[in-house]
Amino acid sequence: MDIAINAGAWLYFEASSCIDTLDADTDTKLNLYRIYARELRRLHLGQAMDITWHRNTDFCPTEEQYIAMVKNKTGTLASLAAKIGASTAGANRETCDRCGLIASEIGAGFQIIDDVINLTSGNPGKKRGDDIVENKKSLPVILFAHKYGTSSKEFKELAQMQLDEAKQQIPALEDELKIMLLPKDPNDSKNVIIEIRGGAGGEEAALFAAALYRMYSMYAASKGWQIEVMNENETELG
Repeated sequence: MDIAINAGAWLYFEASSCIDTLDADTDTKLNLYRIYARELRRLHLGQAMDITWHRNTDFCPTEEQYIAMVKNKTGTLASLAAKIGASTAGANRETCDRCGLIASEIGAGFQIIDDVINLTSGNPGKKRGDDIVENKKSLPVILFAHKYGTSSKEFKELAQMQLDEAKQQIPALEDELKIMLLPKDPNDSKNVIIEIRGGAGGEEAALFAAALYRMYSMYAASKGWQIEVMNENETELG
């Protein structure tokens, strides 16, 4: 944990090193640092709001509060890029702020779409309905809660449905985790010699051996492995 926190903090300062090496005058660099520091403060403010709501199960933010949060948390990244680009191009502060506002609204829109996908088809790398299971206050959840109430039968049924789906996925996830935790086999990167023989059965056994060879060859190709035939005996059937 301590290594992860330290590495994450280091990335903040490492990212700003490109301002030091930028071929620009001192005033331009100072302005870029001002933008960078301000947007990072907004980013952490938005993240702090999200964490607070996530931990407080009795609190449900308003739609306006949610929009303010995502403009800070998600929209800040887009705003930072837009402001730095405009400032580097020579735009005045008013224009830079306007570009940042537009970009943050686009970022908020992206987050809202992401919220909807989470409850419908599911996001890549996540399970459908994770936001509800983890008590995250996404916009669809907020709108539903304010319309029906967090203690309503509909809300409880929706939450229970997502929880049941998540519980069904636990065994498969545990199996995947066990496999991931297995120590790496030192022989994984070594070559393998496979001998395929057609046993008793004459031509039919030889045909089965040929089919088995094709199966192994196709599997190796799907993994990007190279194969080399060291020796083979063909029959009249191939």
